[in-house]
Amino acid sequence: MLTLDNTIAFHHLLLKISLNNLKEYPLPNNFHFEFYKDGDEKYWIEIEKSSQEFINDEEGVKAWNEYYLKNKKDLYNRLIFLVNDKSEKIGTATSYYNTVTNNKNEGYLHWVAIKKEYQGMHLAKPLITYTLKHLKELGYKEAFISTQTTTFIAAKIYLDLGATFAEREKEIEGIKVLSKLINHPLLDNIDNKNCKVYDEKALKTKNELINKGYQINAFKIVDGIVKIITPNYYYEFDEKLNVIKMEKILWKQFIC
Repeated sequence: MLTLDNTIAFHHLLLKISLNNLKEYPLPNNFHFEFYKDGDEKYWIEIEKSSQEFINDEEGVKAWNEYYLKNKKDLYNRLIFLVNDKSEKIGTATSYYNTVTNNKNEGYLHWVAIKKEYQGMHLAKPLITYTLKHLKELGYKEAFISTQTTTFIAAKIYLDLGATFAEREKEIEGIKVLSKLINHPLLDNIDNKNCKVYDEKALKTKNELINKGYQINAFKIVDGIVKIITPNYYYEFDEKLNVIKMEKILWKQFIC
């Protein structure tokens, strides 16, 4: 949903929220919601890329195939798009279920994202609550939300909406990191003195690239390969920061 910071130490966090008495967050004028239609895959990938969930099309296609392709028949009434007054899809979320176990009795809020240029326009809470209310319409009483420390602002929004930690003891290290990054009553009295907020290797690598003159819009390390997006190019580096791939980006195809 919101910009990732992949220099923060990654910890998965599972939240849960009751679908009763959800707060109202009206959608600003000139925006509306639409459900998935055939061919919308490309818009989903574009939105997730812009929000920095993916750094290239290849990652987006892989995720789509893994999480959505086998469940396509369910998408027409579960995958939601936020649309602007130009009929452009600029945000997305899914009133989904547990796709790991394929348990349709467990409601999940999945893959929330808003294009970067539309972030900060008070669209996140309307998108999230609309998707959660749709889960309630589908018969669920509560929903799980999978998030992580690298999207700590999104985690704060979920907590502000009434979510709680589903596996507090199991994920205490991630909760400690979160408590260093945001303020929330559920994070009061957390002993976080010795927790490391940042992934030191990732932070060092990013700073080295910045010192080399790269203007970084998106950054991540995958299986030892350093991937970045600059205003005009996509790069991959080996662990010694030698360029192993460089591609020019068409601005309209990737807005980050």
